[in-house]
Amino acid sequence: MKNVPAIAAAEIRKELKRRFPNVNFSVKSKLYSGGDSVSISYIDGPLISSVIETSSKYELGHFNSSTDSYERHKSSDNLPKVMYIHVNRSMSPKAEGKIRAEIKKKYHVNLNNEAKTFEKFRAWPNMVVWSRFNELDLSKDTDL
Repeated sequence: MKNVPAIAAAEIRKELKRRFPNVNFSVKSKLYSGGDSVSISYIDGPLISSVIETSSKYELGHFNSSTDSYERHKSSDNLPKVMYIHVNRSMSPKAEGKIRAEIKKKYHVNLNNEAKTFEKFRAWPNMVVWSRFNELDLSKDTDL
């Protein structure tokens, strides 16, 4: 028989697959003394906020750093819940290349020139690329 975090991970995996059929997610559960968690990892795909929106109903509560305590959410559903859900979205080299090309075309700046990039954006090239990546929903982009 599966433990609650494993059941929660399986349910989250099903929902993510249903909502984002073109994206491969790694959904892993962890049970440890004092708690449990589910970690969700994927490359490119949807915005992190969309994944959190899909998976948050499986989270039991949140940590309140002001009171140094874990606060449980009030819920009447019978879903399997874990204390924490972690989401990690990575960028593929192909997505990075497309974003760099888009920035070069739109702003006429070569991101390989750090000084010019910093002068234009007040940010280092990698930060410019990651900022743009975090604005893009790539869940339907089958070209990546």
